[in-house]
Amino acid sequence: GLRPPEEPAQTVAAEMDAHVSDVASSTAASSPSSACSATVVVLVTGCSSGLGRALVVALAEQRDVRVRVYATARRVETLTGLTERYACVRALPLDVLDAAAARDAVA
Repeated sequence: GLRPPEEPAQTVAAEMDAHVSDVASSTAASSPSSACSATVVVLVTGCSSGLGRALVVALAEQRDVRVRVYATARRVETLTGLTERYACVRALPLDVLDAAAARDAVA
């Protein structure tokens, strides 16, 4: 079931927000000749199915903004179809309840 937010999780979320902003800045400044030069960087959790997966597809298929999508799941092998179909999608293993894994995902 759902767990109430805990202080460590809130701290990790804040750290992830800050790091994703840093990554977005450095990615936007990178060479436009890459397969997916991104203007916006998005980290999506829970991408093995449901809403998370649908969000990744919607972001990858939209054409208004260049986007790099980091799709995450506990079992990263469930993301293979997304990374094979969309050049702008990268897969990362992540269990959002594991603070160390959350830090590693945005490192």
